[in-house]
Amino acid sequence: MADIFQNMLAHEKGALCSIKPKAPATDLEAYFFEVFQDYDEERVYPSDIKKIIQWYNVLVGKGLLVAEATPATEAPAEEATPTEEA
Repeated sequence: MADIFQNMLAHEKGALCSIKPKAPATDLEAYFFEVFQDYDEERVYPSDIKKIIQWYNVLVGKGLLVAEATPATEAPAEEATPTEEA
């Protein structure tokens, strides 16, 4: 679910969903296809899409859904130098 919400958040640029949950099934499916080009249309029903949009809007409205920070590229590990004993 987190991946779905992150894709929607990126698609909507952090705003509430541009389509209403009560939109016609064809519109809901078209929206979901924009966000997820490879979702399984036989297993995801319009009622599922409605619920996801409603949950997304609640989470964004409450400020609980924020874009994931992209991980910074790690700097190469510095080689440890052996300490000299005196």
